[in-house]
Amino acid sequence: MKKYIYFCFFLTIYIFFARFSAAQQIPLPEEEAPLSLFSYQIGDENVDLFLSGFWKSSISGGMGISWNSGGSGISPEQFPGFTDGLIFEQSEDLLISLWLADKFFFETSIVDNYNLNTILFGYSADNEEDFLREVRIGNTDIGIGTYSFLSLPEASTDSLGMSALFRGDNSEHQIAVRYDPAEKGKKSFIGSYEISETRISLTDYIEGQYFILPDSGVTDLRVYIEDNSGLYSDGTTKYRLATESDAVVSKEEGFVFFRERQNRKIAVHYTKNGFSVGDSNLGIDALAADSDGLGNSTGSIDVTGTEHFYFKDGSSVPMPSYLGMDLSSLEKTIDGETALLIYNPGVFSPFELLSVYETTVPVPENNTPFSVLLVDTGLTGGEQTNYTPGYFGSTVQFYSPASSSLRDPANRYPFALKTDPSSIIYGPGRETTGTPPDKELLIIDYSSRSESYNLGDNVLDGSVELSVNGVKTGNFTFNPDSGTVELGFTPG
Repeated sequence: MKKYIYFCFFLTIYIFFARFSAAQQIPLPEEEAPLSLFSYQIGDENVDLFLSGFWKSSISGGMGISWNSGGSGISPEQFPGFTDGLIFEQSEDLLISLWLADKFFFETSIVDNYNLNTILFGYSADNEEDFLREVRIGNTDIGIGTYSFLSLPEASTDSLGMSALFRGDNSEHQIAVRYDPAEKGKKSFIGSYEISETRISLTDYIEGQYFILPDSGVTDLRVYIEDNSGLYSDGTTKYRLATESDAVVSKEEGFVFFRERQNRKIAVHYTKNGFSVGDSNLGIDALAADSDGLGNSTGSIDVTGTEHFYFKDGSSVPMPSYLGMDLSSLEKTIDGETALLIYNPGVFSPFELLSVYETTVPVPENNTPFSVLLVDTGLTGGEQTNYTPGYFGSTVQFYSPASSSLRDPANRYPFALKTDPSSIIYGPGRETTGTPPDKELLIIDYSSRSESYNLGDNVLDGSVELSVNGVKTGNFTFNPDSGTVELGFTPG
């Protein structure tokens, strides 16, 4: 039978500091309590140090032993519900004040394990006849009085400012300058459901992951991934074969979807009807049309038409330039077979599916509490888009309502006709820097139910405005400690 003994001890030390004034009652009437913890004289001026608040420290510990009546001896044992060893804890809430000549002061606070510290310099007149009554410089208690025509919210914990008070025989004047590193925020609700809005640039589509082959219904499909340790080579670059853990491929549909974004060269080899990739008998309608026609150094993507793709025609003449690109240079020979370089990082590939975007929230199959709008940049109203959940992770894929085929250029470049023509978002001349497109995607999600109208931490008291159905109302209260808004009415 096993028996236990557990030894434990607890020691807590409280140190309280208090600042007394002459008007306060003192604990011992027969003695005069000191006005400061430390006092010193510099010439004719006094220097006083005050402390107020508390500092609490505690140490606790425990140790358990057990022995077995069967004679196995004594051994250490942890008793259920107790912790072995020593535990040291402390908490503090201190205000330290240093005064010079009873006018100039410096104050600092130490609160909550050093997580909230304040600093305040100032001047406080000791003569009520002085016009300048008070000056404060620091990150706490910087403000002005309450006026019907002006409201200054409480300062945030990271604010810094200065205030001054002037008082004459017939007037009082206050000035305040304060920097609050705050940002304007907005939260919207439909009933008890919080609405979250996310904006995505049209040029933030996922690259290096989704590819459409020039042909569908292919055979002998092999996908090569650049790898310095690979067994295959095109003469300058080494490759390895992709596996199921790398990508999902479809010979029938003619696509290669990688599970993660790639930042290395990707090449493919396949055959169809006895012809290898890039043969002039294949690649029918494989590309979106070139707006200026093949063979020109200019041109942009035109999703209303298509172009054939091949390396060389039957007379061994290379394919004319496409969007100013020499696509015949994408021909590689790997393991003795013709291959197509479908991706080279940093270079536009006409075989990429650029209709998938990453989102911050999962896209639901049932899109009732979720919608995506194509809006003018910075605005909230716009055109409903056609979308579906993406293939991997939190992604959304856009498509044209006119066709469900991924081979349709309108599905490869879904917003080509939706933006200003000067904003090139697809193709070798796409603008990923500089002047942005005139439109963006606005994702609206209201699938998250909230138990309260909570605005979060460090919201400035007095800065909160409430609108109901677009009409401002003051019938609410705000608790800055909890960040919660309480309505003074029942929402309809």
